[in-house]
Amino acid sequence: MKRFITIFASALFALGVAKSASAAFIYDYQTSAAGGTTHVEWTEPSLLNTFTTITSFLLATSTFGTVTTLHISPLTSTGSCALGQAAACIDVSISSPPLLIILSSNFAGVQFTHVGLYANNDSTLTITAVPEPSQLLLLAAGLGALFFVVRRRLRS
Repeated sequence: MKRFITIFASALFALGVAKSASAAFIYDYQTSAAGGTTHVEWTEPSLLNTFTTITSFLLATSTFGTVTTLHISPLTSTGSCALGQAAACIDVSISSPPLLIILSSNFAGVQFTHVGLYANNDSTLTITAVPEPSQLLLLAAGLGALFFVVRRRLRS
């Protein structure tokens, strides 16, 4: 029992002093436009609310070539992406020498302002919140308390 308490206390302490996560949101974009597939993931410290250029990715794969940049316009705005339509949109630049390919996805009628799944005909964008270490600490403490309550009731 003492060993379990020591391990549990050490785990709680480690979670409590852990460095905060560097990203609060993971963006996951997938498209099957133009007869190929492209999948890009990246992190952001907060939800995007302005036109942003992304050049650092967690994952960037494409059947067309190498993904170099991604432009995301999370709000409905005119002319912010390649097609120039008033819609939330994502443009992916892909280097496929000697060509530079730009895949553009417009998401009419939506704005990327919340965690969730956004989809159009051939593309999806998923925004996921990353739990902070303090949230995990609270979860671990609650589960530990439940364990001790159940154990005490079973003994009596």
